Amino acid sequence: MPSDATILTDLLVIGALPEALSGQYLVAGEGMVHAVRIGAGQAVSYRDRWITMGASNVVSFGSSILAVGDGALAREVDAGLETVRRVDLAGARRRLTAHPKVDPITGELHLLTYVADPSQMHVTVSPGGLTRTIRSIDNAPSTIRQLELTRDDVVLLADGFVGVTGRTGVNANPTWFEMDRDARHLATAHAQGETVVAYATGPSLMRWTLHRRAKTVDHQVLDATP
Repeated sequence: MPSDATILTDLLVIGALPEALSGQYLVAGEGMVHAVRIGAGQAVSYRDRWITMGASNVVSFGSSILAVGDGALAREVDAGLETVRRVDLAGARRRLTAHPKVDPITGELHLLTYVADPSQMHVTVSPGGLTRTIRSIDNAPSTIRQLELTRDDVVLLADGFVGVTGRTGVNANPTWFEMDRDARHLATAHAQGETVVAYATGPSLMRWTLHRRAKTVDHQVLDATP
């Protein structure tokens, strides 16, 4: 696999960037990480580099940049997009799904292990990576692809189902709701009284209102455009 980086400078910006916006924007796809460096409202440079086959997401956790893909260990990369090392975030060399989530309130990193027998696991890594909490998800009706967080809940997207469980407890034991199998990605979720409201994309933009006590769901299409 090629490892040479592509570097572009003097980028054309269509539209306007806030002058106070500075830093590096990263995105991964099909094993390649792309980086756009922005300074004083200008797109200064673009750079890409092959990391590993399958890496499809990047996440900033503490001082580390992690590239993650389905069925593999995470890889730490530096600012130049060079692979520094493989990182065993879930312990026991457990492979991960491609959608880790950093809690903006606590700074914890939440992960799902890849397809496992008999169950997948929900892993929480503390800020700084000093401690790790692992919970099994024993009652999942199908493969879990992604998680989202509310203040008190973990929302799980599986094939044809969405689940809601609390953040604490030895085992997750979510309440599962049967959903549209075409839903591909959880965009965001938040608690609203006794319900959890989640937004998902796929063939359309959808809003799911999950009633935990009644174990029912209201499904609304907000935008039918793919």
